[in-house]
Amino acid sequence: MLSELQVKIIREFTSTRDDFVAELEKFSEGDTDGREVVRVQSFLFRIKNSLAMWAKLRWNLKNEGRCFEDRCIILMGLADEMAHSFPNCVTTVINEKGVVEIQDLVMRKRFDMLAMQLGSLTLWGCSNVDTPAVENACMVEEEQRRWEQKPPSRDDERSQYLRFLWSRFYYKDDHCDCHQCLDLYLPLRDPTPSPPLPPMYNSSDSDDLSMLFEE
Repeated sequence: MLSELQVKIIREFTSTRDDFVAELEKFSEGDTDGREVVRVQSFLFRIKNSLAMWAKLRWNLKNEGRCFEDRCIILMGLADEMAHSFPNCVTTVINEKGVVEIQDLVMRKRFDMLAMQLGSLTLWGCSNVDTPAVENACMVEEEQRRWEQKPPSRDDERSQYLRFLWSRFYYKDDHCDCHQCLDLYLPLRDPTPSPPLPPMYNSSDSDDLSMLFEE
């Protein structure tokens, strides 16, 4: 029998997930909504803690999909890495309070990747009743197709890192019967390619990426 806490978490799962995704999408556009660096980090740690709780309380509901726990654990690690690397990768201070705007395009893409992967988590993976999760799962598959279509030989250091990062985000369980693992959300036609990153102008970009690879 489920405890009151478990029931509460299950009941609030979708709204909590969608609130996280909405904020991550803002970050992917460079908007911190007035947050200081430490508050952005705190937000990412909240995501990590929520993922840990979701994984620990694995409900074994038949509609969940057996990949759920593993995907939570993967995203926990990535959210933690992003929280620790955030101060080194972004930030242009715009006032004396330390409020920042995210200008680093690699970090913004990382937020975008986390948003769609987190948004595709669902307790109803074996059905299409969770519409936001289905929409994000479709975006995940489109992103995967973009990386498959883009030759690695065309990647600069930033794209190499993003390709490496996406390979860690993108997860499927061969023994899971949820709709995403069964490839039911694969795009029916080739998605629009992502716009290219602007040229790298100085060595600091390369230094930042070297730090990312060491995470």
